Amino acid sequence: MPAADPTKCRTHPNFQTIMNNQNEDSPKFPPARSEITAEIVALDCLLADLILKCQGNARELDNLVGVLDNHLADCEMGRDNLLGIESERPLTMTNLPIVEQKMIFGAGLFSAFLLETVAKMTHTDPELLGEKISENVNEVMTNFSSDEITNTLNRYLIKHAEALNDYQKKFSIRMRIDNN
Repeated sequence: MPAADPTKCRTHPNFQTIMNNQNEDSPKFPPARSEITAEIVALDCLLADLILKCQGNARELDNLVGVLDNHLADCEMGRDNLLGIESERPLTMTNLPIVEQKMIFGAGLFSAFLLETVAKMTHTDPELLGEKISENVNEVMTNFSSDEITNTLNRYLIKHAEALNDYQKKFSIRMRIDNN
C-alpha cells in the first residue's frame, strides 16, 4: 500500500492543503516532518469543517476566532524565536491575544469594583485606600521572580482554558436539553 500523501486530506480527497505562508525567511526553515505535515493537513480539514458548521452563528465564530488567535500568536512567537527574528514592535498588553487582554482588563475592573466596595464599607477615601493597597502590592511583588510570575500566569491560563471548556460543555448540554 503506497504511503498517503501528507498534503492530501483523508476526509476530503480532492482537497489539498497549500502551505501559503512562504516568505523570504522560508529557506531558513528546517524541513517539516511528514507526520507533522499530515497532522497540519488533518487540522486544516477539521477547521474547514468546523468553520462551515459555525456559519450563521456569530458567537461560535467569535469563540473560534479567539481560540485560533491564541494558537496563531503562539505559533508565530515560537517560529520567530527559533529563527531569531525580532519583533518589529515591542510586545505590550495590547499585542496579546484578546483572551489575555480580556483577563487583564477584567482583573482591573474587578479590582476597581472591589476597591470601591471596600471604601464604601469602611468609609475610607477610595484614592487613599488604593494608594495603600498599591504600596502593599508593590512591596509583595518584589518577592516574586520573573519565572514565578510567568509560571503562575501559565497555570492560571490553563485553569482558565479548562473552566471555559467546562462552561462550553455545560452550555452545549443545556442547549440540547432546551431543544428537546
